[in-house]
Amino acid sequence: MHRQIDTGLDQLKEQLITMSGYVEEAIDLSIRAWRERDAGKLARVLEIEDRVNAAHKDVDAICLKILATQHPL
Repeated sequence: MHRQIDTGLDQLKEQLITMSGYVEEAIDLSIRAWRERDAGKLARVLEIEDRVNAAHKDVDAICLKILATQHPL
């Protein structure tokens, strides 16, 4: 039987993996933008940052849900 905390931790892991992928993409793109002096790539980095921020909010929500459901009575 898969316990509720395990489900929450699985969701958290998946969201962190997704968020880290966004961060990796943003770092790579920002380095290329700097090397190439490409403002268009910097604009794309800012778009990716919005996705990172949204993923961060999802991580916070998942953590709060885990804490709330595992709080001792």
